[in-house]
Amino acid sequence: MPVEGFVGTKDIARLLGIAPRTVTNYAQNRVITSYGPPGGLLRFRVSEVLADMEKIRRASKWKNN
Repeated sequence: MPVEGFVGTKDIARLLGIAPRTVTNYAQNRVITSYGPPGGLLRFRVSEVLADMEKIRRASKWKNN
């Protein structure tokens, strides 16, 4: 099984096409899964963030199918 590494806030922001501050807000509000000490450097696993965003998309009444 391949081991997935961690990426930073800027990498996730680039992947999702949103501002780094929005990624931080999502992490602080537990919209997306993040790792790190409170108030410290946030780290993310890409697969978990994509899964979290898919859950949001599926729950949204504005989804485009």
